[in-house]
Amino acid sequence: MKKIGKVLEKARKNKKISIDKVYKDTKIRPNIIEALEKGKFKDLLEPAYIKSFIKEYAVYLNLDPEPLLKEYSSRLSGSPLSLSSVERLSKKRDYAKGMFFLKKFLYIVIILIVAFVIIWGIRKVSKDINKFFKSRSSSVISSKNSVKGKGQLVSDNESLKLKIESIKDTWVQVQSDENIIFQRVSNKGAVQEFKADEGFRLWVGKASGIKLYLNDIPLNSIGRGVIKNILIDRFGIHMPNE
Repeated sequence: MKKIGKVLEKARKNKKISIDKVYKDTKIRPNIIEALEKGKFKDLLEPAYIKSFIKEYAVYLNLDPEPLLKEYSSRLSGSPLSLSSVERLSKKRDYAKGMFFLKKFLYIVIILIVAFVIIWGIRKVSKDINKFFKSRSSSVISSKNSVKGKGQLVSDNESLKLKIESIKDTWVQVQSDENIIFQRVSNKGAVQEFKADEGFRLWVGKASGIKLYLNDIPLNSIGRGVIKNILIDRFGIHMPNE
């Protein structure tokens, strides 16, 4: 029996294949592979299974399995192998392979479903956020007459014109009425001009880095640092906390 094991072990080592690699490729467990190579067939299952393992392992190593099978059969002292045992082994291995591929398929399906749910959730949240800000903008602009201020700067029959002069590199987002029309860094010395029917809403990354003009009327400084949701309408500037 050791002669068979030596042939198998030598072929594997000549090909520089590890036992773990054999297991991954053939699904023959490492303890069975080691028993085959050491000729310890009595440590394995019944002869029908041993013969099947010898054949599969030999084919994997590109060896002719027939001489090895004959050698094994000639050394058996028990009864000849039953066909039913071989058939049961074959069915078990086919079932194991089938379950392996079924699990892989199910994993892929689960991953696709999770990815779809995440993408759908992100899109839904994004739409809800846009609706919220649009409704807030409409509400503030429509109620501008109740906002505290120094009086109306621009008459109702005039379009609103906002000019932004950048005295420093500053990130600016401009929303005209309900649409975002500008969103990037305005470089030092740049002048940006925008139009609106009802009003503007600004997000500024460095408030001290810009000067604002409404229809060529200079507006007060909006402060320092990052400021969000600055409303500019016909009455002038309305800070977020007003």
